[in-house]
Amino acid sequence: MIKQFTSQKSILLIFILSCFNLYAQQEHLFTQFWNTKNLFNPATSGLNYKHQATLLARWQWVGANGAPDSQLASYSVKLDKLHGGIGVSYFRDKIGFSIQHQLKVNYSYQIQLKNESILSIGLSGGINNYRMTPTWVPPTTDPDPSLPESFKQTNFMSDFGIAYSRNKFNTGISVTQLNVQSNSYSYQYAEHFYLFADYIFGKASGFQFKPQVWVRTDLVKLSSDINLTSFYKEKYSLGIGYRNRDAFCLNLGWDIKNKFRIGYAYDITVSKLNNAVSGGSHEFVLGFLLK
Repeated sequence: MIKQFTSQKSILLIFILSCFNLYAQQEHLFTQFWNTKNLFNPATSGLNYKHQATLLARWQWVGANGAPDSQLASYSVKLDKLHGGIGVSYFRDKIGFSIQHQLKVNYSYQIQLKNESILSIGLSGGINNYRMTPTWVPPTTDPDPSLPESFKQTNFMSDFGIAYSRNKFNTGISVTQLNVQSNSYSYQYAEHFYLFADYIFGKASGFQFKPQVWVRTDLVKLSSDINLTSFYKEKYSLGIGYRNRDAFCLNLGWDIKNKFRIGYAYDITVSKLNNAVSGGSHEFVLGFLLK
């Protein structure tokens, strides 16, 4: 009985995830969002690092059939001759019966202000490929018109962002999925808006503390992450965070020689997808950072 009940929950989750993606795409979700700004805000390319490369893998709601499975690869570099930075990112996301591939190229124009602060304006362009291949087993032989059918589509999209950096403070706002013309009635894109801010306290030779906030909305629903991370000698980090109505988050990090980064995060699900369906979420990061 328990097995049958769990199986029914898993099937329901796949259906919910698949239908949710058909009508209002919710963009990618990462716990260690400070490593993924290049994907969501093109103005951050080359802003805080001369070189920044990130490899990230995320397994969300482990144990639930059809749960999100995501990978990200990104790189950005500061180029003084271009008065800013450029970046590139590739993202793959599999949810239920759907799979998405996205490739973006960023450019940021940076303006040097007083007090060593920088205002950056960024624009990105890219291609998004979305494919849905459902396999339904209906209770009757008659097709159900309410169930989504197989389709695939490729679209051009662009993002716009603004970011500001001064000493230990960073903030920015951006909008993604601009200028997307969907050629399918089954799948509609929506603009997403992002806001981030962080500030670091303390001395690099000892302990430092960094509160961070990350807010995202498609003007229908709003989701936010609040995180506090502590650092020791700019090498080791330990943090705790909360994503509203979804999860408590723990993260660990190790920066090696101020160049290489290893990070791990675990989400404790507190939404309706609790441990009866979800065993939590795992996220791993490998990075190269050069200031």
